[in-house]
Amino acid sequence: MRNYLNTGHQLRAFAGIKFEITNEASLYQCTEIEDHSFIVVKGIRRKWSEVKNDYQQWDFNVLTTTDESVRLKSKVLYVWSKVGKKFCDTHEMVFVQNNTPRPPPAFYHYILLLDNSGSMQQEDRWPNLMAGVNTLVHARASVGSSDRITIISVTSRAKLFCSNEIMNNVDTTKIQKPNGGTDYGPALDLVIKTMAANTPLPATTTTSQATESRTTMTRTTTIKLPFIIVLMSDGEAPYPNSQLIRLLTMKDQIAEFWTVALGKEHIPIL
Repeated sequence: MRNYLNTGHQLRAFAGIKFEITNEASLYQCTEIEDHSFIVVKGIRRKWSEVKNDYQQWDFNVLTTTDESVRLKSKVLYVWSKVGKKFCDTHEMVFVQNNTPRPPPAFYHYILLLDNSGSMQQEDRWPNLMAGVNTLVHARASVGSSDRITIISVTSRAKLFCSNEIMNNVDTTKIQKPNGGTDYGPALDLVIKTMAANTPLPATTTTSQATESRTTMTRTTTIKLPFIIVLMSDGEAPYPNSQLIRLLTMKDQIAEFWTVALGKEHIPIL
């Protein structure tokens, strides 16, 4: 037996569902969520299309007209305006009567520095590192983003696994397993080199025509993706002072710089 949503669906906020960053109560209905959108279910980030597959007994296609859907949504929003504050207090959500508009998607050039040294074979350091890498690559690639990615193996001699690559083209199963020593310096030198060679991507193309001369001019606007740098390591290496000083002079190109510690609870260098 299938359950049909002929009369619409309650606001997701009534089930304690909120936005991940703003903590706002979600005033969306299930039928308004796009299939490629990600939600977090029991701590696991999943596509909405995957979540719907878990509820085969539900038909998420509302059978009403657009006008009827708007009317039904107005009714549940009215109820929310009266009792929503109590739900927010119970579920630790921010009470709103209109969700903050979501900004357009931003694209980045990710530079991942992966500690590939022998010490990463201890405990579950390497499997945990690769799980994080795979989650990132899958999440960004699956939403059709225009991100680029560079992956650098961090050993005593840094090595480029891929450079300025499209997310969908990356096969992380071919990343070399841990072996050798650790030195952040050469890896950060490659980061600096990658950033210095930051090639603009075409964004928009506009064509204009001069009426009198009938000369057509085409102008292509290009964009440079900001960088997100992620160093994943167990921290057993010397401090790369000179390279970090150089990166400070390039900070305007860096959106975020993260260090992810694997293994020990306290790693001073990270």
